[in-house]
Amino acid sequence: MKSFSCLTVSLERCAVWEKPFRMKGGFTLIELMVVLAIISMFTVMIVPSMATALRNTGLPATGNRLCELMNFAYLSAVARRRPVVVNLDTARRVCWVSMSTVSLPWLAEREEPQTRVLASMELPEGTQLTVSRGEPSPLGISPSQVWETITFRSDGGADDAMIELTGLRGERFEIEIMGATGEVHGREVLL
Repeated sequence: MKSFSCLTVSLERCAVWEKPFRMKGGFTLIELMVVLAIISMFTVMIVPSMATALRNTGLPATGNRLCELMNFAYLSAVARRRPVVVNLDTARRVCWVSMSTVSLPWLAEREEPQTRVLASMELPEGTQLTVSRGEPSPLGISPSQVWETITFRSDGGADDAMIELTGLRGERFEIEIMGATGEVHGREVLL
């Protein structure tokens, strides 16, 4: 009998809770306003960082990478005490740093000097590269060579040169090489 009375009590409790609940059909205006405020705060935080990320993927990023390649060539020439050449092939959109291999006196002479590539980079599609020099270089383009070269000497000096990168949308990036010191300065040219 006790179990029957417990069942009755639990049914009575259930009966109390079975009052019909009011079902909500949607969100209130305040709930929607809070969600929109949260979304707008995230947008305010994310958009500036996305803009800088997109800005760092275009021509300025390519120009900065080319400046780093030039600085690497300068430092390699000084550290190795040998001339290092930066090759700029506009037709294939490739730039690379190379140096002649050392011929040792006790080894047989090679017929042609060999070069060793130290670093390279590829220019993005549509990027045009133009090299202008302060004075014509005796080490410039040979008849069999179709690309420009800039030589960094073992004392750190180089030929005066201005490299101009132009993108598809008309943006420009200039890299100036100071001949006496071999310093490399790059800057974005705003239109």
